[in-house]
Amino acid sequence: MFVSIKLQRSFLLALLIAISCVVAANARSMTMIKGQANAKAIPAQQDHVLILGPDGNAGCRVIRSEKQFQDLGIALSRAEKKASSKVEVVYSVAQSTFEVTYTDFPPAAQAAFQRAVDIWAARVSSSQTIKIDARWESFGNEDVLGSAGTTFIIQLKLSDGQTEQTVWFPSALADALVTEDTVPGEADIVAMFNSDFSNWHFETDQNPGPGKFDFTTVVLHEITHGLGFSSTFDHNGAQGSWGIEDEDDTFPMVFDLYLTNGQGVELLDETAFGNGSAELGAALTNHDVFFFGFLAGETVGWAPVPAYAPSEWEPGSSIAHVNKTNFPEWHPDALMAPSLSPGFAIHDPGPIVTGIF
Repeated sequence: MFVSIKLQRSFLLALLIAISCVVAANARSMTMIKGQANAKAIPAQQDHVLILGPDGNAGCRVIRSEKQFQDLGIALSRAEKKASSKVEVVYSVAQSTFEVTYTDFPPAAQAAFQRAVDIWAARVSSSQTIKIDARWESFGNEDVLGSAGTTFIIQLKLSDGQTEQTVWFPSALADALVTEDTVPGEADIVAMFNSDFSNWHFETDQNPGPGKFDFTTVVLHEITHGLGFSSTFDHNGAQGSWGIEDEDDTFPMVFDLYLTNGQGVELLDETAFGNGSAELGAALTNHDVFFFGFLAGETVGWAPVPAYAPSEWEPGSSIAHVNKTNFPEWHPDALMAPSLSPGFAIHDPGPIVTGIF
């Protein structure tokens, strides 16, 4: 039985991977403590939104409040139910099952969305159905391409054999780890795309014309955020912070556990970087943040993976993407760079992102 409570401000995170790939094989050798039947589930209210910039490229931004949604013209609450036009279940050979509820999608957009789902269904493993609520609707703002995020985060405990740590997991990953639906009847991911945006390329031929954004690429990027390529680290003034508050304590998301500086010091190490400190703020904005994971690092010569950590904090882009200098758009791991140019198509997450997951 999973207890669900309301949280007004939370951060998204999901990493849909086998526990051996992330919790056991990365920087921290930690495993889930069994028998967590009363794990806490909280609605997540943060999305990654893809916005068209003045340079003509689309970049990510984090939205953390209903007002911010409304300011962008995204007035529909993520919790609001709408009659769906279709439910489609996709079976991937020996990997995972995705169930997508499409609301008001035109056929061409649905086919392109489905292509992105098929790609991820072949790369992540779960005994539980991964449910996506996909909505095609007017945002009232032609500069917003779409948004995606996990719907719930689940509190579980990890152990390295000596100490325990409370960590938030996204709903899809928590389902996979506890082998049951932690929030029955609810979608794991909500993905909304803008019917007002006119420069979509819906064909799955990976050949968008000049000025066109490849819809499958955008969906693949946004689903990746919804599955968990995201961090709770934030920056305000000179101070850096992390975590999701729960009553009188703050806990990290699982992705946060594997972020280090160039010397290998974990950003969660409060002896080096206090939560809410200027030291952490500086560490987040000095081009020196890495994801330290064995399976991800294998693809870059067993080295930590450079994260996007520019000197000026970019909400939604900083930390939650790979470094675009190391992974330009022609690179096989460019999908999770912080911006996307029109005319490019990327239909593979790439070995680094797949290794992280």
